[in-house]
Order: sequence, then structure tokens, then C-alpha cells
Amino acid sequence: MAAKRKGCLGNIGPSSGRMRGSNISPPVHFFKVILRSTIDDQKLKLPKKFGREFGNDLSAVATITVPNGRTWQLGLQKTEEGRVLFADCWQEFVEYLSIDSGYFLIFGYKGFSKFNVC
Repeated sequence: MAAKRKGCLGNIGPSSGRMRGSNISPPVHFFKVILRSTIDDQKLKLPKKFGREFGNDLSAVATITVPNGRTWQLGLQKTEEGRVLFADCWQEFVEYLSIDSGYFLIFGYKGFSKFNVC
């Protein structure tokens, strides 16, 4: 069993929802189907297009707001190929939401490394 990390579950509260820059319209959304490899690797690869468009603007930590309003701080990794991954604390996030293989998650990017998920 993986050791629990402190600081994964945030209590930041809702963010403003404003997008970075005024020219981003409509809001950016993407979906991910959770595969067994996603669970085993304890990382989630974000879409390539998202990494190309926003990778340079992302910080090292993403704030994820789940439907019940709780927030999570997930580490972001960037690869040499331009991919972006949710990494640190991803496993705790998966366990908290009881996410399993076959789940369909929809992410909304709100700018400033802030996401919603449902």
C-alpha cells in the first residue's frame, strides 16, 4: 500500500472560474476513460493537445475541484515530448473517489492550473 502524503486534499474553496486570458472561449473540456494501466501507473496522462496548448502555462501543482466541492492538490509532470500528467497524489485522489478501470471522467480547465472534474 502506498504511503499517504500530506497536502493532497486541499480546502481552498471554490475558485473564481475565470479563464486565463480573455480569448479562451468556450471553456476547455476533455475526457479520460480510466484504464487499468492508469490505476497501476498511479498517473493520468492528459490529452496531447491539452499539453501542447497549455503545458507551458501550467504550474507544478494542479488544483482539482470534485463535485462535492472538495479540492485536491495534484502534482503535474511534464515530459520531454510535451505530455502533461497528473502524478503526485493521483493515487490518493483515485482512492478517495473510488475511481476504477472503465470510469469516464470529464475535466474542465479553468485556467491557472485549476480544473473541475465530474
